[in-house]
Amino acid sequence: EVDGSRQSSHSNAYVAGFLGTKRIVIYDTLITHLDGDVNQICAVVAHEIGHSKLHHNWLQLVIVTFTLFTTFFTYGLCRTLPNLVTDFGFDAPCTYLYLHCFFLLYNSAVSPLMGPLMNAFTRQLEFQADEYSVKLDYDIRVPLKSLDVKNLGNLDPDPLVSLCHHSHPTLIQRCAAVEASLAAKAKKGK
Repeated sequence: EVDGSRQSSHSNAYVAGFLGTKRIVIYDTLITHLDGDVNQICAVVAHEIGHSKLHHNWLQLVIVTFTLFTTFFTYGLCRTLPNLVTDFGFDAPCTYLYLHCFFLLYNSAVSPLMGPLMNAFTRQLEFQADEYSVKLDYDIRVPLKSLDVKNLGNLDPDPLVSLCHHSHPTLIQRCAAVEASLAAKAKKGK
């Protein structure tokens, strides 16, 4: 448990570490926001266990490595094109101007493409972790709704804004996916 209430009223839980150092971290605000309801807290912990069991930390490490490769590749591209700097009227390229052009190129062309792709990938991981909590016989919809209210979540954000800026699915999408998982589990159990 982390004393997150000193920094923010936002509630959170996450898996940290690799191999023998894995920890599930729960903010004290999450426990407070769920009114200490053990079943709801267990549903959130089951979701976080899902991230661990499904190796999401490793998948995210691969994505971050790819992102770093893309970043350095873009910088290397900028360094090999002196015209990128001299075409703006500068006499000779220098490290400062290369960096300036790199950040302009990266923030205007690469980042807007990478952001939505990474968000879409992360949202799929969240759906998988929610499904894992259902497999452990927890209905995570109630804690998700409670936390969304306490964290002032937006129930129906603009789809384009959500695509570009939200790493987690909307509450409505998550509840629909959990409901489908529960129905599939009930059908399988018959």
